[in-house]
Amino acid sequence: MKKILLPFLIFLLFSGFAFGHGDDEPAEESSSTALSKIELNNEQQKILHIRTKIIELSEVHSSIDANGTIQELPELKFQVNAPLPGRVASINVQLGSLVKKGQILAVLNSQEATQLASTGLSDQATYRSQLTQSQANLDLEKKRYEREKALYEHKINSQKDLEASENSLKNAQASLRAAQQNLQVATNSTQTRLSQIGANHGGQISLKAPQSGQISVLNLTIGQTVDSGQILFEGVDLSRVWASGAVFEKDISKVKLGQKVKVIDEASNKAYIGRIVFVSPIIDPMQRSFSVKVLLDNSQMTLKSGQFVRILIEVDGQTEKAILLEKDSLVERNGENFVYVRSGKYLAPVKVELSKHKHQDLVEIELGLAIGDEVVIEGAYLLPAKSKPVEDEHAEEKSGSQTPLWVWFVGGGILILAAFFAGRATFKKKEEIL
Repeated sequence: MKKILLPFLIFLLFSGFAFGHGDDEPAEESSSTALSKIELNNEQQKILHIRTKIIELSEVHSSIDANGTIQELPELKFQVNAPLPGRVASINVQLGSLVKKGQILAVLNSQEATQLASTGLSDQATYRSQLTQSQANLDLEKKRYEREKALYEHKINSQKDLEASENSLKNAQASLRAAQQNLQVATNSTQTRLSQIGANHGGQISLKAPQSGQISVLNLTIGQTVDSGQILFEGVDLSRVWASGAVFEKDISKVKLGQKVKVIDEASNKAYIGRIVFVSPIIDPMQRSFSVKVLLDNSQMTLKSGQFVRILIEVDGQTEKAILLEKDSLVERNGENFVYVRSGKYLAPVKVELSKHKHQDLVEIELGLAIGDEVVIEGAYLLPAKSKPVEDEHAEEKSGSQTPLWVWFVGGGILILAAFFAGRATFKKKEEIL
């Protein structure tokens, strides 16, 4: 009996100990219990700059919400190529530099440019020599004509001799004009060709920006040898950009050219106003959507190519009612949004669902709040960290329901002793019987 009872009592002791303290381990908090209701007096609310307002419906324009990206206008992109082979002598800009139209970006030393200038000068020298010769010939023919004319007037020469001299003079004049034109063409041709490639007569080529913008690609280094036609710079003017997005098939009937659009950069919470300049006539068969483009003024250069934005297309003449709150009202926990609502003397966290519709400075609440609720709209983010949560009303009851540790030790000791003496008494009775 002793051998059976004693192990059983020890097992009962440790089982009770484990069971009695199993509730001591903290349970993992869920997102909905991460925030507690809070009691604050008026002085505490002033210190924390807590401000509340009563929820009411606001009138908002009905809009189509679409995701979009910022794109550069194709006509505002530019490239700068090497017009002739050469070696990079200097680079005057860096990657990302803002440049003006006509600004010198880099200088090349080119033997081909030197040869072109030399050939042009040689051609000009040839035509200049011809011009000099033609001028001398004209001067000679003028003198001959004057002599023949004098002789004719004195009845010494015939009219035929005078006419022959006059024809020679006209030919000399035509030759002079041709020589002048050839020289001018040679000079202009050489100068035009040098100007087209940005070269001077010393063989240096100045690479200039064809338009204003920002350097986005730089493909050269000092001393590098480059080939004719090689792309050395790329740039883009982002003073005007597109916001490109997609409108689903069910909403496309509400979209028109020239329609007012609000484009929101969610990173900076800045809104831009633009107009629709393109609506694709062809549907995307996979997404069942139509591409739209919105032209935006970006003279401050705050929008970047490839940046994600929200496109809100206002539907003309359509408004709806919604609950709008300041963004500072939200407290985020584990990917969920909460607001603090006054409940008696407490501020209680309430989980809310946000609408997909976006607004510049406000958020639209879809679920969780009702008209007349008093909501914290300023200072809400301070409440979880700087306020003292209200004590659990059932804490004492829960505490009382747990058996203290010392009770289990004392009770277990008594049971063990009782079992021990009971066993000894049984053993003595057996000996007396025997």
